[in-house]
Amino acid sequence: MSADIAFALRNYRREERLHLTARVFENNSEGIVVIDRGRRVVMINRAFTQLTGYPEGDVKGRPLSLIDPDRNPRGFAGEMRAVVAQGRAWKGEVWVRRVDGSAFPADFSVNGVPGPDGQLAHSVLVFSDVSQRKEDEARIRFLTNHDFLTGLPSRVSLEDKFAAARDRVRHEGGRLALCFLDLDRFKNVNDTLGHPSGDQLLVEVAHRLEAVLAEGDAALRHGGDEFVVLMPVPEGRSEQVSRIGRLLRALDEPFHLSGCEFSLSSSIGVAVWPDDGGSAEALLNRADMAMYRAKEEGRNTMAFFADGMLAPPSERLSLEHALRRAVERDELRLHYQPLVSAADGRLVGAEALLRWSHPELGPVSPGRFIPLAEESGLILPISDRVLEMACAQIADWVRDGHQPVPVAINLSALQFRRSDFVDSVAAALERHGVPARLLVLEVTESMVMRDVEQAARQLAELKALGLSLAVDDFGTGYSSLAYLKRFSLDKLKIDQSFVREINAGPEDRAIVTAIVGLGRNLGMELVAEGVETELVASTLRGLGCDHLQGWLYGKAVPPDEFAAGWLAARQPA
Repeated sequence: MSADIAFALRNYRREERLHLTARVFENNSEGIVVIDRGRRVVMINRAFTQLTGYPEGDVKGRPLSLIDPDRNPRGFAGEMRAVVAQGRAWKGEVWVRRVDGSAFPADFSVNGVPGPDGQLAHSVLVFSDVSQRKEDEARIRFLTNHDFLTGLPSRVSLEDKFAAARDRVRHEGGRLALCFLDLDRFKNVNDTLGHPSGDQLLVEVAHRLEAVLAEGDAALRHGGDEFVVLMPVPEGRSEQVSRIGRLLRALDEPFHLSGCEFSLSSSIGVAVWPDDGGSAEALLNRADMAMYRAKEEGRNTMAFFADGMLAPPSERLSLEHALRRAVERDELRLHYQPLVSAADGRLVGAEALLRWSHPELGPVSPGRFIPLAEESGLILPISDRVLEMACAQIADWVRDGHQPVPVAINLSALQFRRSDFVDSVAAALERHGVPARLLVLEVTESMVMRDVEQAARQLAELKALGLSLAVDDFGTGYSSLAYLKRFSLDKLKIDQSFVREINAGPEDRAIVTAIVGLGRNLGMELVAEGVETELVASTLRGLGCDHLQGWLYGKAVPPDEFAAGWLAARQPA
């Protein structure tokens, strides 16, 4: 090849690359602006103008400050420029100012471009509007913290309300009472006057409770006709009874609904911090036990938790011993529940759920033995065994000639925090010859929020293996919303507590709608669990959920039954 031809070919290729680069620059959906060392605009793309309103003719060759001085910390822009001047990239969230003076939150990055002398010559600013994502996050935070019907904080606010009340009591002295209030025979109101009247009654009850709260008290709607009141009280039991009695007296006056006047009473269970427990969950469980004692005693009264309400310690120790033996003897088994496409009902996956059949007690509910496993430390060997059994089962199905589907398993917090966890997953996949794409790992919001940096590293390494990652029970917490994009999760599982009641009232439907919107903005698949009726399924399809799971499609069944039914019905790809 002659030198002239080689030169022409190199020049052509250079021109082609430059043309491609220009097309990528111009058609990028993110705003891009290149500035020189004097902070003068060199070039912008179309998205920059769409996002900020600045046309190229108005800004090219001129200094331009995109950073809104009123919404970003003082000195923030200077610090960002200093980082870039040192040859490092800067990334973060910034409020960007438009040409009309308004501002929007943006994912913002700045990279320096050195000149021939090695000094900073240009900076490339890339940003995208995250207003919609922020609105989705704020909407979900509000909806998951407030009950639409009564206006009271909802059940997910209990931990925060408890922590604030506990700290106050620690400072001022006394005790903190958690009062679990259940309306007596509320079902009769719905049955005789209808659900609208029942809703009106719940609103009136909330107003009456709020009217008798003192400074430092907090009332929440726990769900249905159940309310929780946190109340600082003196140490003496008689003084506690006197203060809590205000809640009973609040409902003494007759209610007027639908032209009818009727009386209503309530049963209240009380657990006291720190005597009856150190956490909101422990106190709530024990106040619930006490509430049922109040109902047994004739309703319209209160009962304080007593140790005798707990199951005998010997019973718990016996069950823990039996669980330990079940682990040692490999008696725990996995059942599989189908995950179907919302569009056409075809099988798209399965969730592996742990089951235990005790030789004497029979089937033991996971709600009973999983908390026991967590408290005793048995959850770690059980979780490892679940991973092993799931991988082995996928391999068996492949060997039997079935067209496999991805199988999801739930991770425990202890398992996820282990430093060798990623290696153990990789080893299990290799040991059984299972492609990583056939395994889905489900984490919870609280699990990844315990140590954000470690969680981000763990999840990134798991993604690198080729696994899919899902966040389970989404909507029951909210602290991790800002981190969802960072964690690069694939699936968002909407908690069944919202799904099952989606057609019962506006609040749960609004929460699901907001979660679907957030998931769509982040490019995640939406999975709704706990689907039990066709009406709920239809509503979820209308909202845009991708996949559905629940008793409407099938309960969790043993692997042979799942293969004979669901897998056998699948057509080869």
